[in-house]
Formats: sequence, C-alpha cells, structure tokens
Amino acid sequence: KMVKALEEKNSFLDSNNKELAHDLENSKYNIKNLEDHLLFMEEKISNENKELNLQRYLLIQDKEHSNEEKNELEKKEKKVGEIVLVNGRPAVIKKRISHKQTLTVSDMSDGQKGRKLKTITT
Repeated sequence: KMVKALEEKNSFLDSNNKELAHDLENSKYNIKNLEDHLLFMEEKISNENKELNLQRYLLIQDKEHSNEEKNELEKKEKKVGEIVLVNGRPAVIKKRISHKQTLTVSDMSDGQKGRKLKTITT
C-alpha cells in the first residue's frame, strides 16, 4: 500500500511539474511578445514625437512668417488724410480701406478718373 501511495504521489508531482514547465514556457513566450510590443510602441512613440516636433516647428515658422507679413502690411497701410498717387494722380485717403474692400482704378467711374484730386472711400 505504501509503495502504491508513493507512486501515486510521484505521478501527481510529475504531472504537476509538467504543468508548471508548460506554464513557464508560455510565460517566457508571452514575455518575449510583450518585450517586442514594447520596443514597437517605443519606436512608434518616438516617430510620432519627431513628427509632432516637426509640425510644431513648421507652425512656429508659419506664425513668424505671418507676423512678418502682417507687420509689412501695417507699414504699407495708408492713413486717413494721407495723399497717395492713383494712376499717376494724387488722391486723398478719406477713410481707411479694409483689405477685403480695396478700391482699384478699374472700380472708379469715368467721372472719378478725370478729377485732379481723387477721394478714395469704401
């Protein structure tokens, strides 16, 4: 009886040992997959950070360029009462002309074109 009980216990321990060995192999495989995934995610995040930094740099450049253009336009903007030449003839700025409503010579009537001193209004 004792031998039989020891054999059963030995069989149980062998079976348990095989299960644990199998679980260990599965765990090693899962760890390897997780490490590979971690490396992939680190590379992906690194690439996304590079792309974001590039986009941030380009946005800053665009903003600086826009500010420079705005400053240049403000310098060129005519003031009320200023005398300017339109088609080679003097004209007085009566009202500030918005960028969207700029009056061109072709917009003027023939009567406006013939006057010596023109008034530009919007």
